Amino acid sequence: IHASSVGEVNLSVQLVKSLKEKMGENIRFITTTMTVTGLKNAKQAGVFHYTTLVPFDISFLVKRFFRIFIVFICKRMNFVF
Repeated sequence: IHASSVGEVNLSVQLVKSLKEKMGENIRFITTTMTVTGLKNAKQAGVFHYTTLVPFDISFLVKRFFRIFIVFICKRMNFVF
């Protein structure tokens, strides 16, 4: 889940809580935010398996993120490619 603002982080927390109630606590969610405040709030919520900062407005960082981070996190979470 990507949340661009603190408000979106707050909404995504509620969404994840609802989904966990319906699908079980074992389901994992990754979230990315564009602001340090959003990152802080997402981490404090405690509902996401992994949370990181991704400034999508800087294109070379986005490309690097998709090349490196996605593969890393999928392996860490035991996703099958």
